[in-house]
Amino acid sequence: MRILDTLRLSAYVLIAFISVNTSLQAQRYALQKSASQMEVLGTSNIHDWELTVEDIAGSMQVTETNNKLEGISKLHLAILAESLKSGKSGMDKNTFKALNTSAYKNLEYDLKKVESIKAKEDGNYVIQTTGDLMIAGVTKQVSIVFDANVMPGYITLTGKHVLNMTHYKIDPPKALFGTITTGEMVTVKFKTTFIN
Repeated sequence: MRILDTLRLSAYVLIAFISVNTSLQAQRYALQKSASQMEVLGTSNIHDWELTVEDIAGSMQVTETNNKLEGISKLHLAILAESLKSGKSGMDKNTFKALNTSAYKNLEYDLKKVESIKAKEDGNYVIQTTGDLMIAGVTKQVSIVFDANVMPGYITLTGKHVLNMTHYKIDPPKALFGTITTGEMVTVKFKTTFIN
């Protein structure tokens, strides 16, 4: 009788273990380029300017329980530096020179730590993170807040990050023999969608 009870108990434990493992799963997502946008906004002594990112790739790995976001273990973004376009060839050339794109083809972000995840309503979350941002061969640790929308099959991350170009050893681009000078501070705004 005790052997039968022990077998039953073992079966219950096994079923519970399988149930927990199936409800708490690591999921991999890939960035969907057509549904993602990123732009860089800056200033100059004449007018504001912006660059649009035309080529971006990325991946992320998250832990979900019953379609609820529990954690992010990996998040990587890679931007082709020469896909930053302003619509003006002269400005684009100055941008590529400032970023030293002949030596550094990509701008990259790697998540290092999730500081907090706060659930809101309707699959929305606020995620405080720390990660490494590499621009022109210089890597700096940055804090970024992501607004996440988690739906079956995809996750959208939106947010912005303000940075000083000189911290990455970038001389702010100039034009027309130095008569147009850009400000050191730029804002990166993004909306990136990842699909399972």
